Amino acid sequence: MKKISFNLILMSLLIFFSASCTKEKPVDPNNGTNDTLITHSEVIPNTDSIVGSSPSALFINRANFIWNNMSLTKYAFSNEKVIDDKNGIYKYDCSGYIGAIIISKVLLSHYNDLKRHIKDIPDSDGGTMVLSRPLVATFYDYFHDSILINNETIVAENQYWKVFTTIDSLQKGDLIIARYNDEWRQAAENSTTGHIMIAWEIGALNNNEVEIQVMDAAASAHTRTEDTRTMNPYPVAEIYNGNNSGIGFGRMKYLVNTDNNRPYAYKWSLDSKYWYNLVEGDNYTETNDSYNRLEGIIFARPI
Repeated sequence: MKKISFNLILMSLLIFFSASCTKEKPVDPNNGTNDTLITHSEVIPNTDSIVGSSPSALFINRANFIWNNMSLTKYAFSNEKVIDDKNGIYKYDCSGYIGAIIISKVLLSHYNDLKRHIKDIPDSDGGTMVLSRPLVATFYDYFHDSILINNETIVAENQYWKVFTTIDSLQKGDLIIARYNDEWRQAAENSTTGHIMIAWEIGALNNNEVEIQVMDAAASAHTRTEDTRTMNPYPVAEIYNGNNSGIGFGRMKYLVNTDNNRPYAYKWSLDSKYWYNLVEGDNYTETNDSYNRLEGIIFARPI
């Protein structure tokens, strides 16, 4: 655990009560607002270094470094981003954290490969989103359409990435990419293209549910009592739209089709009321159509 001075604790408390701007983001409305530190045990993630120099090891160790080096974090977008290794300040959204803060720093060829496969996607207002960096949709569309290619494919790879669909193959450090359906985005006037996370601890399949600790940059905590953003005083998780935000660890739950081991829905937190699920296919249909939004969930590993 990091040692913190009285002044840093005081500064942290002041930051927690600051306000911020608002913007659409993948956030669970049942997670509450005005998060303050909960009086409970801190969350201590396993950030032991991975031996070796494989792309996966480099990726995980960079994520470990970010966590152990970090003093201040916040969920932010491109025009507000901060990537400051020297002072341990990291402010970005989920795709910026994965792409710019991790991959581009230790796997530049992988990052350039992602950038080569950026394509414009439909905007929420019916126009076209012209992308300058990889968003969640970039990761998903490239992995799904250019590497997996066929919806029935279980696993495929190219020079840089192994992409797979079955949760029993998921390992620590793998990417979880949940893409929103474009038609749903336009109907809901939602500009967010989905959410991307790092799998950290994968629980056992219990009936058709799996609990996963993820590391990500998020607008709010995953399960407040088990999330570093709401349980730990350090690193400081700055307020975004009323919630502690930024890079951290939290716990989610996934629904899995036990016939093919593919996930088809997730809960933002273990105590969420609703499942985010597919708009069509193997889906668990919510009575609240706002949650019937996913194009799909796939996994990827740098190789």
